[in-house]
Amino acid sequence: MLLSRDEDGRKELELRLLHRQHGATAYVGDTGSDVRHARAAGLRAIAISYGYADIDDLIAAGPDFVLHTPAGLDAW
Repeated sequence: MLLSRDEDGRKELELRLLHRQHGATAYVGDTGSDVRHARAAGLRAIAISYGYADIDDLIAAGPDFVLHTPAGLDAW
């Protein structure tokens, strides 16, 4: 689990590390920037629409999946 604010590109670096060292394949986030960071790190981007950001921001970022409820995340 990665819980952080993006500070000077740090989130992308942390995601790359998780991908390389631990085999992470996806990142779940609630903002368009989370989706962009996941893509930059080579991960699938899973957006949750019940989080911080506006749904239009999430869709514009182009996630692989958009989940609308915590149950959707659990099922995924």
